[in-house]
Amino acid sequence: MRRIILIALMCGSFAAPVRADLFFSNITGNSPDLSSQLALDIAPSGIYTLAGDDGILGTADDVTGNQVTFTFKNLQLDPPATTLGSSIANIFFDDGTLLGAPTIWDSPPSVDFKLGSNPANLPGWELLDPDFVATQLFSTQVEQNTADGVNPGEELGLEFNLLSGKDIGDVWASLADGSLRIGLHVRAIEGGDSDSYVCTVPVPGAVLLGFLGLGYAGMRLRKHT
Repeated sequence: MRRIILIALMCGSFAAPVRADLFFSNITGNSPDLSSQLALDIAPSGIYTLAGDDGILGTADDVTGNQVTFTFKNLQLDPPATTLGSSIANIFFDDGTLLGAPTIWDSPPSVDFKLGSNPANLPGWELLDPDFVATQLFSTQVEQNTADGVNPGEELGLEFNLLSGKDIGDVWASLADGSLRIGLHVRAIEGGDSDSYVCTVPVPGAVLLGFLGLGYAGMRLRKHT
Protein backbone atom coordinates (compact mmCIF):
# COMPACT_ATOMS: atom_id res chain seq x y z
CA MET A 1 0.00 0.00 0.00
CA ARG A 2 1.23 3.48 -0.81
CA ARG A 3 2.87 5.22 2.14
CA ILE A 4 2.91 8.96 2.64
CA ILE A 5 5.81 10.88 4.17
CA LEU A 6 4.78 14.30 5.45
CA ILE A 7 7.66 16.71 4.94
CA ALA A 8 8.10 20.48 5.06
CA LEU A 9 4.44 21.16 5.85
CA MET A 10 4.42 24.75 6.99
CA CYS A 11 1.46 25.28 9.30
CA GLY A 12 0.68 28.89 10.13
CA SER A 13 2.98 31.82 10.86
CA PHE A 14 5.01 32.58 13.98
CA ALA A 15 6.56 35.91 13.03
CA ALA A 16 4.25 38.14 15.07
CA PRO A 17 2.56 37.96 18.49
CA VAL A 18 -0.79 36.83 17.16
CA ARG A 19 -2.66 33.59 17.59
CA ALA A 20 -1.10 30.92 15.37
CA ASP A 21 -3.46 28.65 13.47
CA LEU A 22 -2.01 25.29 12.45
CA PHE A 23 -3.58 23.39 9.60
CA PHE A 24 -4.02 19.77 8.60
CA SER A 25 -3.22 17.56 5.61
CA ASN A 26 -5.61 14.92 4.27
CA ILE A 27 -3.99 11.46 4.25
CA THR A 28 -6.85 9.23 3.09
CA GLY A 29 -8.53 11.19 0.28
CA ASN A 30 -11.98 9.66 0.47
CA SER A 31 -13.94 12.88 0.07
CA PRO A 32 -13.59 16.62 -0.72
CA ASP A 33 -10.53 18.10 0.97
CA LEU A 34 -11.14 20.03 4.22
CA SER A 35 -7.56 21.21 4.78
CA SER A 36 -8.52 24.90 4.66
CA GLN A 37 -11.40 24.34 7.07
CA LEU A 38 -9.61 22.51 9.91
CA ALA A 39 -7.35 24.43 12.27
CA LEU A 40 -5.58 24.08 15.61
CA ASP A 41 -4.43 26.64 18.18
CA ILE A 42 -1.82 25.72 20.80
CA ALA A 43 -1.09 27.93 23.81
CA PRO A 44 -0.15 27.69 27.49
CA SER A 45 -3.18 27.08 29.68
CA GLY A 46 -4.75 30.00 31.50
CA ILE A 47 -4.65 32.20 28.39
CA TYR A 48 -7.82 33.50 26.80
CA THR A 49 -8.72 34.93 23.41
CA LEU A 50 -9.31 38.66 23.36
CA ALA A 51 -12.13 40.02 21.22
CA GLY A 52 -11.00 42.18 18.34
CA ASP A 53 -11.20 42.35 14.59
CA ASP A 54 -7.48 42.95 14.09
CA GLY A 55 -6.45 39.66 15.73
CA ILE A 56 -3.78 41.38 17.85
CA LEU A 57 -3.71 39.88 21.31
CA GLY A 58 -2.59 41.27 24.64
CA THR A 59 -0.06 40.03 27.18
CA ALA A 60 -0.39 36.63 28.77
CA ASP A 61 -1.61 36.37 32.35
CA ASP A 62 -1.91 33.44 34.77
CA VAL A 63 0.06 31.06 32.58
CA THR A 64 0.63 27.56 33.93
CA GLY A 65 3.98 26.63 32.39
CA ASN A 66 3.55 22.87 32.28
CA GLN A 67 -0.04 22.90 31.00
CA VAL A 68 -0.93 23.42 27.36
CA THR A 69 -4.33 23.73 25.69
CA PHE A 70 -4.96 22.49 22.15
CA THR A 71 -8.03 24.11 20.57
CA PHE A 72 -9.39 22.27 17.53
CA LYS A 73 -11.57 24.21 15.10
CA ASN A 74 -13.86 23.41 12.22
CA LEU A 75 -13.91 26.81 10.54
CA GLN A 76 -16.91 28.53 9.01
CA LEU A 77 -15.49 29.76 5.71
CA ASP A 78 -16.36 32.97 3.89
CA PRO A 79 -18.53 32.86 1.89
CA PRO A 80 -20.45 30.33 4.02
CA ALA A 81 -21.53 28.41 0.91
CA THR A 82 -17.92 27.17 0.55
CA THR A 83 -18.01 25.51 3.97
CA LEU A 84 -18.35 21.73 3.75
CA GLY A 85 -20.60 19.87 6.17
CA SER A 86 -18.32 17.81 8.43
CA SER A 87 -17.71 16.76 12.02
CA ILE A 88 -14.41 16.25 13.84
CA ALA A 89 -15.30 13.04 15.66
CA ASN A 90 -11.99 11.59 16.95
CA ILE A 91 -8.71 13.23 17.98
CA PHE A 92 -5.45 11.30 18.31
CA PHE A 93 -1.95 12.11 19.63
CA ASP A 94 1.16 10.14 18.68
CA ASP A 95 3.67 10.38 21.55
CA GLY A 96 5.36 13.72 22.28
CA THR A 97 5.82 15.62 25.55
CA LEU A 98 2.32 15.05 26.92
CA LEU A 99 1.49 13.35 30.18
CA GLY A 100 -1.84 12.06 31.46
CA ALA A 101 -5.39 12.20 30.16
CA PRO A 102 -6.58 15.60 28.91
CA THR A 103 -9.15 17.86 30.48
CA ILE A 104 -11.89 18.38 27.91
CA TRP A 105 -13.23 21.89 27.34
CA ASP A 106 -16.36 21.40 25.25
CA SER A 107 -19.79 23.00 25.07
CA PRO A 108 -22.60 20.41 25.31
CA PRO A 109 -24.93 19.78 23.67
CA SER A 110 -23.40 21.27 20.50
CA VAL A 111 -19.90 19.85 21.14
CA ASP A 112 -19.76 16.89 23.50
CA PHE A 113 -16.61 14.74 23.78
CA LYS A 114 -15.35 11.98 26.07
CA LEU A 115 -12.02 10.31 26.81
CA GLY A 116 -10.93 7.31 24.76
CA SER A 117 -11.55 6.49 21.13
CA ASN A 118 -13.05 3.79 18.97
CA PRO A 119 -11.21 3.12 16.68
CA ALA A 120 -8.15 3.10 18.92
CA ASN A 121 -5.86 4.43 16.18
CA LEU A 122 -6.16 7.02 13.42
CA PRO A 123 -7.77 5.42 10.34
CA GLY A 124 -5.11 5.37 7.63
CA TRP A 125 -2.32 5.18 10.22
CA GLU A 126 -0.38 2.82 7.95
CA LEU A 127 -0.18 5.44 5.17
CA LEU A 128 2.25 7.51 7.20
CA ASP A 129 5.96 6.88 7.57
CA PRO A 130 6.59 6.11 10.33
CA ASP A 131 3.22 4.56 11.15
CA PHE A 132 0.95 6.75 13.25
CA VAL A 133 0.59 5.04 16.65
CA ALA A 134 -1.96 6.80 18.84
CA THR A 135 -1.51 6.92 22.61
CA GLN A 136 -4.95 5.81 23.74
CA LEU A 137 -4.72 7.69 27.04
CA PHE A 138 -4.61 10.95 25.09
CA SER A 139 -7.40 10.16 22.59
CA THR A 140 -10.90 11.64 22.65
CA GLN A 141 -14.08 11.13 20.67
CA VAL A 142 -17.66 12.32 20.35
CA GLU A 143 -19.99 11.33 23.18
CA GLN A 144 -22.54 9.66 20.90
CA ASN A 145 -22.67 10.70 17.23
CA THR A 146 -21.46 13.29 14.74
CA ALA A 147 -23.95 15.85 16.02
CA ASP A 148 -21.75 15.94 19.16
CA GLY A 149 -18.60 16.55 17.10
CA VAL A 150 -16.85 19.75 16.12
CA ASN A 151 -19.02 20.93 13.25
CA PRO A 152 -18.48 24.09 11.14
CA GLY A 153 -18.20 27.17 13.35
CA GLU A 154 -17.42 25.12 16.48
CA GLU A 155 -14.31 24.29 18.50
CA LEU A 156 -13.03 21.97 21.23
CA GLY A 157 -10.23 22.47 23.77
CA LEU A 158 -8.03 19.72 25.23
CA GLU A 159 -5.78 20.70 28.14
CA PHE A 160 -2.76 18.53 28.96
CA ASN A 161 -0.19 18.39 31.74
CA LEU A 162 3.31 18.12 30.29
CA LEU A 163 6.20 16.03 31.51
CA SER A 164 8.22 17.56 34.34
CA GLY A 165 10.42 20.39 33.10
CA LYS A 166 8.61 20.71 29.76
CA ASP A 167 6.71 23.73 28.45
CA ILE A 168 5.06 24.94 25.26
CA GLY A 169 8.45 25.42 23.63
CA ASP A 170 9.01 21.68 23.89
CA VAL A 171 5.58 21.06 22.33
CA TRP A 172 6.50 23.21 19.31
CA ALA A 173 9.89 21.48 19.06
CA SER A 174 8.24 18.04 19.18
CA LEU A 175 5.80 19.06 16.44
CA ALA A 176 8.74 20.38 14.41
CA ASP A 177 10.82 17.20 14.62
CA GLY A 178 7.85 14.86 14.21
CA SER A 179 8.08 13.24 17.63
CA LEU A 180 4.59 14.63 18.32
CA ARG A 181 1.92 14.15 15.67
CA ILE A 182 -1.77 15.01 15.92
CA GLY A 183 -4.48 13.29 13.90
CA LEU A 184 -8.18 13.94 13.28
CA HIS A 185 -10.86 11.59 12.04
CA VAL A 186 -13.51 13.72 10.35
CA ARG A 187 -16.87 12.12 9.64
CA ALA A 188 -20.10 12.97 7.83
CA ILE A 189 -18.28 15.01 5.19
CA GLU A 190 -21.12 16.48 3.14
CA GLY A 191 -23.28 13.89 4.89
CA GLY A 192 -21.25 10.93 3.64
CA ASP A 193 -17.66 9.74 3.82
CA SER A 194 -14.96 10.19 6.43
CA ASP A 195 -11.29 11.16 6.14
CA SER A 196 -8.20 11.34 8.32
CA TYR A 197 -6.00 14.41 8.70
CA VAL A 198 -2.58 14.91 10.28
CA CYS A 199 -0.80 18.09 11.36
CA THR A 200 2.99 18.13 11.53
CA VAL A 201 4.98 21.32 11.91
CA PRO A 202 8.58 21.32 10.68
CA VAL A 203 9.48 24.81 11.93
CA PRO A 204 12.88 26.12 10.73
CA GLY A 205 15.20 26.67 13.68
CA ALA A 206 15.46 30.44 13.34
CA VAL A 207 11.69 30.83 13.08
CA LEU A 208 11.15 28.58 16.08
CA LEU A 209 13.66 30.54 18.15
CA GLY A 210 12.03 33.78 17.11
CA PHE A 211 8.64 32.45 18.14
CA LEU A 212 9.94 31.30 21.51
CA GLY A 213 11.60 34.68 21.95
CA LEU A 214 8.15 36.21 22.09
CA GLY A 215 7.72 34.53 25.44
CA TYR A 216 4.06 33.75 25.74
CA ALA A 217 2.89 37.28 24.98
CA GLY A 218 -0.17 37.52 22.87
CA MET A 219 -1.14 33.85 22.63
CA ARG A 220 -4.59 33.53 24.14
CA LEU A 221 -7.24 30.86 23.93
CA ARG A 222 -10.87 30.88 24.86
CA LYS A 223 -11.99 28.20 27.32
CA HIS A 224 -15.50 26.81 27.08
CA THR A 225 -17.75 27.30 30.09
